[in-house]
Parts: sequence; structure tokens; C-alpha cells
Amino acid sequence: MSSPDDLSALSPVEPAGELDAQVRRVAHAELAASSGPRWQVATRRVLTRVAFPAAVSIVVVGYLHWAVVAASGLMH
Repeated sequence: MSSPDDLSALSPVEPAGELDAQVRRVAHAELAASSGPRWQVATRRVLTRVAFPAAVSIVVVGYLHWAVVAASGLMH
């Protein structure tokens, strides 16, 4: 098992330039999205965290209901 002294002797590993640039772009996009009027930020947050998952869930449940009804119709 290595001691903390052994680990401190290691040099840090720098991320790839492409990864670093991508993380910076995403961070800047999130900062830009969080700036502005509070009502826009709150609306955007509600849409992405509640409305979109709810809509996807409704579509999936509707499709599953249709599939069960269609399979039942084929069975009879």
C-alpha cells in the first residue's frame, strides 16, 4: 500500500487539450444560461428538470398502453 508521501511525489496529469476545451465550453454555456432575469432562469430550470421528463414519461406510458391493447387485440 502506498503512503501519502509516495503520491505527493507524482506529478499531476494534465487533461487532453480537447477535453479541457470542451469542459470550458460547457461551463461557459451553463454560466450564460444561469445569467439573466430570474424568471427566465427559473422557467428554464423547471422545463428541463420537470416538464421534459414528465413529457417523456407520458409518451412512454402511452406507448406501453397502446402496445398492451394492441397485443390483447391480437390475442383474441
